Amino acid sequence: MAVSEYDISILNVVLQTAELRIGCSICTTKEEEITYSIKTIPHKCQENLLLAKLKKDGKCWRPISKRPEYPNPMQYDVCWFFAEGSGCTVHRKRCTFARSPEEVLIWNFLKRHFLDLESLISLISELEQNVSNLEGVSENIFADWSGEFQELCRECFNGSPCRITERESSHVCGTVLGHRWTPMMVHCLEQTPGNRMFSEIRPLPPKALLQLCCHDTKDKSPGHSPLECQFAHNKVELAVWKQEINSEWNRMELLWLSQKRRQPQHSNEVRLLSQNTTTKLHTSNDSTGVSARGPMEYETSYQDRLLKEYRDSDKTVVIMAEHVDEVDITHDEDLYLECQEVGTEIKWTFQIKTERLLSHVALLKNEPGAIFNLGDSSHNMACTYSVGNAFVKSGLCYEVTVTFKSSLSGLFEQWLVLDFDIRPVLLQKLKVRVWQSLLEPEGVLETFAPILERWHKENRVIMPYLPHLPSRTQDELLKTYDLPQKKHGASKTADSITTISRQNYRERMHHFLFEEEHVEAEMVSRLDFRGTMTLSNNLTSPYEEIGFCALPGELFGTLAFSFNITQGAPEGFLLKREVESVLVGEVTSCDPKQKVYEAVIIRDVASDKEIHLQLSRICCSDLGLQKDQVRDMEVQFQLNRLSFCEMHKAIDLLPDLNNVLPDFTNSCVPSHSPKYPKLNANQQAAMEFILGELDGKNGVAPLLIYGPFGTGKTFTLASAAKEVVCQSSGRVLICTHTNSSADIYVSRHFHQYFEAGYHEVRPLRIKTTKKRIAVRATDAITLMYCLLSPNGQLFIFPMKHDLDSHRIVIITTSWAKNLRELKLPENYFSHIMIDEASQMLESEALMALGLAGPKTRIVLAGDHMQMGPKLFSVGDDKRSDHTLLNRLFYYYQSEKKNVALESRIIFNENYRSNKEIVNFVSTHFYTGKKDTIRACGNVPAHPKHYPLRFHHVRGEWHLHPKSQSWYNLEEAETVVNIVGELLDDWPLKEWGPQKAEDICVLSEGHQVSSSG
Repeated sequence: MAVSEYDISILNVVLQTAELRIGCSICTTKEEEITYSIKTIPHKCQENLLLAKLKKDGKCWRPISKRPEYPNPMQYDVCWFFAEGSGCTVHRKRCTFARSPEEVLIWNFLKRHFLDLESLISLISELEQNVSNLEGVSENIFADWSGEFQELCRECFNGSPCRITERESSHVCGTVLGHRWTPMMVHCLEQTPGNRMFSEIRPLPPKALLQLCCHDTKDKSPGHSPLECQFAHNKVELAVWKQEINSEWNRMELLWLSQKRRQPQHSNEVRLLSQNTTTKLHTSNDSTGVSARGPMEYETSYQDRLLKEYRDSDKTVVIMAEHVDEVDITHDEDLYLECQEVGTEIKWTFQIKTERLLSHVALLKNEPGAIFNLGDSSHNMACTYSVGNAFVKSGLCYEVTVTFKSSLSGLFEQWLVLDFDIRPVLLQKLKVRVWQSLLEPEGVLETFAPILERWHKENRVIMPYLPHLPSRTQDELLKTYDLPQKKHGASKTADSITTISRQNYRERMHHFLFEEEHVEAEMVSRLDFRGTMTLSNNLTSPYEEIGFCALPGELFGTLAFSFNITQGAPEGFLLKREVESVLVGEVTSCDPKQKVYEAVIIRDVASDKEIHLQLSRICCSDLGLQKDQVRDMEVQFQLNRLSFCEMHKAIDLLPDLNNVLPDFTNSCVPSHSPKYPKLNANQQAAMEFILGELDGKNGVAPLLIYGPFGTGKTFTLASAAKEVVCQSSGRVLICTHTNSSADIYVSRHFHQYFEAGYHEVRPLRIKTTKKRIAVRATDAITLMYCLLSPNGQLFIFPMKHDLDSHRIVIITTSWAKNLRELKLPENYFSHIMIDEASQMLESEALMALGLAGPKTRIVLAGDHMQMGPKLFSVGDDKRSDHTLLNRLFYYYQSEKKNVALESRIIFNENYRSNKEIVNFVSTHFYTGKKDTIRACGNVPAHPKHYPLRFHHVRGEWHLHPKSQSWYNLEEAETVVNIVGELLDDWPLKEWGPQKAEDICVLSEGHQVSSSG
């Protein structure tokens, strides 16, 4: 493509980040392989060399070579193995990675714009020629007309009363009105002190006539429209138009020069035209001037407007960022400090070098019990805002001081912002922990956790542990649902006030997941570690004869904590369930160039106070780690975000909202005539709903089945699935929250039916292999219906023909997302039944509902009084509110239509337990009435023992080193004795033949297993 076909303006993007120079061997000197310097020598330049230097952190000029023809990656990156003077030490001359960040920038730019290097050099040459021709245009206009040029809000300027509002951000007006920014350019001339004239400079019309308009701009007679007039309305406007027509000059240079010339002032000031200042306005609607009077006032503080802009933005990094181009900032103290005495004063001094004027300096947070102050703390009233001019050190160098003093112990946080009249503003996050004593109870995790700046891709270079890189699909998922920064001052009550609706459903679901992830990430960060790490090349399990040897070039790192890491604490729970890796780095100050390295947690050798890490080869090489060393390191634990991202994806992939917000005006209750004598009335109603026919005009809402334990929910769903596949060509997907519940469907409900000759009910149980233990942990009957590898050691992923050959498919709800890969046709499943729906998040249930078509019948079953999903962003009493079953219960209840009432069925007849146990549970855990749940199973009591007994045990809790769970030996011994008594005194008449497997022992969290 010819260079002339490109617009030079495309260079603006890359020129914001880097300086570009074209040269040759005469005007440049090659210092090193990729290090050049520029010489000023009169000559005819051959322009065959392109050099680039980053504006931020760029210390020397780097050559840009031709972009490789192959491969053509989505994005180029710097070679990890490149060393100046040696080249790529791995791939040598065959390396296709960039040699420098500058080369990465230019190659990606060339790729995006389909340019080659020669075309880019030609564009830069053309741009340099244009710039030299345009020098002095703006200075000439200032010399002819004096005054200054400003950009004001058009809506405020043309409003009544007229407001002079300068630019506050890229898209929001600075007034308290908060409307969108609609810019207009004006020429401001101060005729006498306090008397200013504003003349609008309109955009150049398409058919501009370079003459002054002969009409009064108030004249609205036919043939003249002030807004559409092609003539200039004042002499300054005419001068600007002439330069725009006759050259490539850009009027924005006038704004830049005006800003540079005037003294720094409150750019957020909103002035109501007042009696103290007389302002004459020249607009396209009025050339005679208008004056208005009133007191000058500030309507909102700078902090309030910045926070509002921050909260209202979609991408917070646009408004605030911890790094800003063309601004170099250093500080004498770490941003994260601790002190042991209340009243201790802490002081930070920030040195700022910039190419822009500093307009505002502010502290955003109000922390009761502590004073953060701009400048020295000479009084108890905090100074939280100042114009930037107050901190000038010399030229464009500034020195900002922040002091801190507390009257209470605790953790205090402050946000310092430096505003250069651009977005984003520069953000520095300060934290101080104050405590009175280091002697705190062991096990209180928050006391010992260090305060560390969290590492992320914006402030560190993250080096992944290569064998555990996410797949391309997972990597795209993580980028698509990147966790946004938690916005300071954001309302937490919006969700509780706003009723969920079809308009806000997806937004509400995403918002809650982000809130929960923020809280979990904060809890995990309490484990962050700064201290010594012991290095070795082998490990031995303290409780099993298992040894581990490090891979060549890798090492193991051991962290020793001063507190117990147990599942009883939220941090310990998340560590075991949601954390698989950490980031490791040397203990340094804030350095965005610092590399930090992903390391994998080795769980098989963990203990209550030690964690072992597998360190990558590149980590060991870069940091010079060797076995038997003890090194000071910083370790940050990383929450596994993949499960959150998968739920976000399920929200977006939900085909429609009919199954989460049913429209009962277009719904009916299915009708079904056959009766099933083994079912009670409520179970019969559920069967009729699941199997019934529609009225031919309306759809059907999801059926909700509520019921305590033992009321036959699973039995009813299994019975309905049998009838669906035996009486029709339907296909049923059964989803449960846990693998053990899914296995029960196979072993206790479908296996015997299949063995009796009903081949239609042969189920397909789909499972995933995790660390080679899932196959061994599955019972023999269930394994008969699973897909296994040839050696029988692994579960394998199903193909579509596997599903086609089965009419009943059983999975966990979280696994349902994988079925999307098979691209099943619409309405592939006639029925989707979700059991244990009260134990899973609504967004997890959506993974299964995303497979539903318009004709798919949905059933949700569960017990809303059982333990809900484990959540940390809400109290225990609110956990069930975030399940689909519980939300739909109240949604159906709020509807007054009979369809809604008949689509919700409550099971209350218990068939599993003795009457005394059922009455106790009904009275104390459900509605307070003992007949809410009715005992209908006629389960006899032991003739010598009361059905419900409590045993008080005096014992001591111990921590199991492998499972990190607590156990009590005395309590376990008591349980064993009770079970032994029952077996020794088994009542044959009441209970029939003795079966040890009929005795169930329950414990919180994990299934109890027996041995021996």
